[in-house]
Amino acid sequence: MASVVDRIEELNSFSLSYPPNPSSIVFAETPRDVQGAVLAAVQQGRGIAVQSTGHGRFDTSDDAVLITTQRMTGIEVDPTRRTARIAAGVRWGQVIAETTKYGLAPVHGSSPTVGVMGYTLSGGIGLLSRKFGYAADTVLEVELVTASGALIRVTPNEYEDLFWAVRGGKGSFGIATAIEVPLFPVPSFYGGALFFHPDAIPDVLPFFVDWVRTLPDWFAASVAIRAPVPEVKAEGFSHLLHLRCTSVGDSRESSALLAPIRTLPGILTDAVDEKPYSRIREVHNDGAGPVAFTEKSRYLPYLSGNLLDEVLEAYPDDNGGLPPYIEFRHLGGEMTRSPVHANCVGGRGSEFSVTVIGRTDDSSRARAEKIFRLADAASAGQPVLNFQGDEVGPERVLAAYDPEDRERLLSLKRQYDPENVFRHGHVIAAPAAVPASWG
Repeated sequence: MASVVDRIEELNSFSLSYPPNPSSIVFAETPRDVQGAVLAAVQQGRGIAVQSTGHGRFDTSDDAVLITTQRMTGIEVDPTRRTARIAAGVRWGQVIAETTKYGLAPVHGSSPTVGVMGYTLSGGIGLLSRKFGYAADTVLEVELVTASGALIRVTPNEYEDLFWAVRGGKGSFGIATAIEVPLFPVPSFYGGALFFHPDAIPDVLPFFVDWVRTLPDWFAASVAIRAPVPEVKAEGFSHLLHLRCTSVGDSRESSALLAPIRTLPGILTDAVDEKPYSRIREVHNDGAGPVAFTEKSRYLPYLSGNLLDEVLEAYPDDNGGLPPYIEFRHLGGEMTRSPVHANCVGGRGSEFSVTVIGRTDDSSRARAEKIFRLADAASAGQPVLNFQGDEVGPERVLAAYDPEDRERLLSLKRQYDPENVFRHGHVIAAPAAVPASWG
């Protein structure tokens, strides 16, 4: 049975920047609990905010009924069918612990603490996405509670229009209580991290961009300028270059592809080798949180040398404070192609994504904003929904989708959530809240 707690001031979240302030919180343990909470919120005339693990939520949820699914933690792996059915509160680390027992892996996020549901239904750029597509592309079924309180099964053959919309539409059309995803035979990988001295960044960063353009689809890579991590001896450095790679091809061929990077000067740590897939978290080695931070992102149709130069020129700062985190993630491969069953994930055809994360002290925030403005000017203005962070409002959410999909999404929102019950977080707004220029 669900627990309802009135006026809890704070609920655990990965980001401490936007603590929720709901009218009440429902800790759902079953789909029936979710149904009951939705019906109660509608009866009260309140909006609904949803939290599975709290990793990606940037919303104060003022006066909402906050439904948290963190207690829904079931995982069912079918090694014969190579599928996993995953409940709404599960994190990717938990899934990988179960699937690697069978030499299988899903298309998952870079951090083991990221929740499966929000990540996947926002699109999901994963370490295996160049090979297998966005996480949303692989979804086989979504169990969904709609604004009417109905519990429905959304598949390519049932509620086909919603199957298109929820795979990329995040929580705009209902609350997902479970999904089914395919698993791929990946018992091991060739990958890990290389850390470079900050003085090497002006040479390594443009080399990296040219290098990844030569890689096959089964080799994924990204690079980040970030604060030092405990695993690297970097006394006196304010920041490092962190290069991450994940290959599911032949290890000898993978090593040969990486060889040009290994000839570059300034390598402090090289931890790239053949690993069992259970060690996949070592590629990005993301922080466990929670911390207070700001976050923004953009798809980049093309990553130019001019942008790299501008970012490197803007990065130094004499005022101290924690440096911003800047990531360029190479896309392409299967992410550029239409999936077997179309969905509304935006940004296909983009060459890179860029994400800028800053701490909330004045110096760090100002540096992050300056760098993000450079990235924004070089982009088409399209956010990556998984990393949209503190960009809120109906215009910014719709901007995450391709222009030709926006009217269809608004029409489906009008059909399945006419009262805009699901209106908190990065969700599509009711048509009345959207400027006429957006359709």
